[in-house]
Amino acid sequence: MSVLTSNMPSLKDSKSFTFSKQLVCEIWSFAKFYLFWVVMHFAVSNLYTYLCTPMTMLGFIWSPFMAVAPHCQGMRWLFNISTNTISQMWTIIGVWFSTKLVGVFRGADAEPRVVKEFVYPLNHSGK
Repeated sequence: MSVLTSNMPSLKDSKSFTFSKQLVCEIWSFAKFYLFWVVMHFAVSNLYTYLCTPMTMLGFIWSPFMAVAPHCQGMRWLFNISTNTISQMWTIIGVWFSTKLVGVFRGADAEPRVVKEFVYPLNHSGK
């Protein structure tokens, strides 16, 4: 049995393992950034409703004054930035995934396409 396994290539040496490992590393490096903004968006949107617009009669009365408070303006800014960032990240994910699919369908070992130069024949006068 050891003779059969010694001749078999290791899984770690395969191209698919290398490609998968690289893919997981790329996804994780992007996911950290994405998770930060998702957590920020969740925290800020919940803190804003708790601190700036509480669901009480006093919160209703105070809401015009709290809307211009510095901490409420800062949270609104963070909410807008996190919403825009998450929206743009979905576009980036789509483009990145599309490029990966193009690479898979084209073949990882595909030779780069070389365009051969066309040599124009000399005209009859020799010029």
